[in-house]
Amino acid sequence: MNTYLILGCYAYNFVNKDTGEVIKGNTMHIVDPFDVDDGNRKGCVPLKLTISDKVRENIGELPGLYDIDFGQRPGAGGKPTSYVRNLSFVAPVDLLAALDNAKDKDKAKKLGVI
Repeated sequence: MNTYLILGCYAYNFVNKDTGEVIKGNTMHIVDPFDVDDGNRKGCVPLKLTISDKVRENIGELPGLYDIDFGQRPGAGGKPTSYVRNLSFVAPVDLLAALDNAKDKDKAKKLGVI
């Protein structure tokens, strides 16, 4: 398992207007802790994942750090597709405190304290 920052998640439930099919599921937004700089992307790019109801039930405090266990299963044409098997809470993340801390550091730099 690897640790990721989960920013948020939501359930969706709607009817496809063309087919009448009920579409339901869950979406989760995470940030990989590793910076990316591949020429196209830079920094920590959020990822959007579809998750099961079972996995969503294990999500508590958000935003937060979670250990996420990924698995693979056959997708279209037999190509492997990743999915979230399970996750477990590691620690809360207070984004507002992080912003306040950054502002305080910026003020301290301007005052010549650090």
